Amino acid sequence: MIGHILAVAKKDILIEYRSKVALNEVVPFALAVLLLFGFALDTQAKVLVEIAPGVFWVVVLFSSLYLISRSLRLERDNGAIDGLALLGIDPIAIFFGKLLALFVAMTVLEVAAAAGIFVLFSANLGSLLLVTVSAVAATIGIGSVGLVYGALASSEQVGESLLPLLVLPLLAPIVIAATKCWSDASGGHGGIYDPWLKLVVVFSVVFLAVGAVSFGAALED
Repeated sequence: MIGHILAVAKKDILIEYRSKVALNEVVPFALAVLLLFGFALDTQAKVLVEIAPGVFWVVVLFSSLYLISRSLRLERDNGAIDGLALLGIDPIAIFFGKLLALFVAMTVLEVAAAAGIFVLFSANLGSLLLVTVSAVAATIGIGSVGLVYGALASSEQVGESLLPLLVLPLLAPIVIAATKCWSDASGGHGGIYDPWLKLVVVFSVVFLAVGAVSFGAALED
């Protein structure tokens, strides 16, 4: 199982490395959105600092949906999913492998977006540990939900345009809680036992478990 997970993750990471979509398309898109927010509210520095965490996670969420839909579309178009099944790779291994590769791509995206937030919004970061742990948990939750619904949306019967409509209601609690974690950290009154962090972790664990179990069925639809 571990070998299959690493093989699937390596395949996806190599595809991303060679295509450089995350670096050439997704990251510039995220930075452009942040720049637009910065110009729109450049006369209200206090407002920029207050909304920075929310803007960060909204940008990361929509950029991640593009990464997810593209990854699964390539699998469908090239018959890679069928090939993995013929090799005897369990759908759970495919799920965790793709989630690991997606986690790497999203981490690159989040680092670039965070750098843009610090430069353009002058955001401060109180507890680095709280922000980092909440970001890791939120990334896992977003990736888990996105992969399952992305597998459904990549089919011809559903269509990728429905992916945001399918996942946004489910991911709203994670995005809100992760935003609150950053706000608490920047305000200096957040720690590793922050109640919002507990909410992010709980939702992420639930989504991870449900995603692993239901991913195979989603691929078959």
